This record gives sequence, C-alpha cells and structure tokens, in this order.
Amino acid sequence: MEKANEAIAMLKELDLPISMEQLGKRKMLETEYLNENVIPQIQNFIQSLVEHLHKSFCLVVDYEYGEPVQVRLAEQTKLKGDTIQRLLKNGTPNKRVVSKKFKSERIQREWDTFLRSLPTGNPFFKYTFTQGYSSLSKLLRIIQSKDMLTYSSSLLKALNLPVHGKLTPTALINELEPEQLVQEKTKDGVKSKVALWTQSQKTVNQGQSRRIMVFEADGVTPIMIDKTKIIKEGQWSLKLLCDLIAQKEYFASKRSIE
Repeated sequence: MEKANEAIAMLKELDLPISMEQLGKRKMLETEYLNENVIPQIQNFIQSLVEHLHKSFCLVVDYEYGEPVQVRLAEQTKLKGDTIQRLLKNGTPNKRVVSKKFKSERIQREWDTFLRSLPTGNPFFKYTFTQGYSSLSKLLRIIQSKDMLTYSSSLLKALNLPVHGKLTPTALINELEPEQLVQEKTKDGVKSKVALWTQSQKTVNQGQSRRIMVFEADGVTPIMIDKTKIIKEGQWSLKLLCDLIAQKEYFASKRSIE
C-alpha cells in the first residue's frame, strides 16, 4: 500500500495522469488493510472496554482523508427500516455520502467510453483531454482543434453539442439553464458566472475551528444541502464540461415536470 501511495504521489508531483488501474489497486490494498489490520484492532480494543455494559449500542466511525476521525453513538432502536436496508446493502455506515443528485449516469458512461477510445500508446491525448485549462475559451479551442476533434467529436455528439469545430464560449453559456449562472461581485461590478451545483453534508461549528457533520435522528442518515461553486481559472476541463451538460439536463427536466 505504501508503494502504491508513493507511485501516485510521484505522478502528481510530475503533473502526469494517474490511471484508473493505479487508483483501483490502491483502493483494493486499503480495503485489505482495513479488514486485516484496522477492524480487528478496533474490535479487540472496544471489546475490552464494554464487557461490563448491558446496554446494546451502535458506534459509527467516520473518517475522511485529511480530517480527524469522528465516532458517535447511533441508537439502534431509532434506525428506520429503509436506513437499515441501505446499511446492509452498502456494508458500512461510516463513509461520507457521495451525492448523485446533479450527476448523469448516461453522461458518465459516455465519458468512460470516450476515455477508453483514446490511443493507449500515446499518453499525450489522455493528458490533453483530462487536464484543466485557464478558460472556457482555451478548452473549446483545444478540444475543437483539427487533431483533437477526431477523438472528441463522439463525446460532443453524446453531449448534444455541435461538432463543426466552431462552438464558442458565448454560444455554450447561452445553452445553459438559468440555475447554472450565478451573480458575482467583482471590482468591475456584478458579473454572471458559470457555476456547478454540488451536494455536501451539513456541518455545524463545534468550537476551536472544528466542524462536525450533521445527521438525521437515526444518527446515520446525513443531512444534505445544495451548494453552487463558481468555476475559476484553471478549472475548465472536458470532464467539467460533461458535468455542466449533465446539470443542464437535470434542471431542464426539473422545469418540465414543474
């Protein structure tokens, strides 16, 4: 596991792409480490602390990379039937929920298919299509260039975007839904900016610059809140463009239902 982490860290330092195989291998090794080392030690330690207790209880351990470990008590009698089934299906309740509210499975499949279609013998193409660019204008210029359009056209078609190589930032922004544009105050006045919608778990200030995550009464189901994040320079990428189109479809579908 340490070797896998060192290899990935070296690629990040060299600003080189990290393959899905490398990330998958690290995930597998970390799962083995948890099952073979962490869980048995925690189980033995807790066993030594609770041997004289008569009360049944459920502990939830929540860990996020770079954040302190959180342990809380969840009353088993308050767990709803659907929550129990979700926990049984997902395995453990201590993982931070990844919201899929503003995502599209269809577009994610198209993105994965696109990556697999790139030449495997030349990492230049994958690097070009996955790195971030300083502006939407530069991103569109790169992916619509003659050489790159040979590969990107299939994905652009799947996103219902033109493949004539002349798509401009203004034309693209005009295609977005109103919810995807937010107002930002700048030194030159209020300007309209493109933003991505996300969901994150609600947190409260616990003092001493520490924040804890908030859950429903069952102690397991997270309380989620919607957020918008303005896209900054250097963040524009083809994957981000896919996310924008996915959210465009989400808001358009929501409006049609309303």
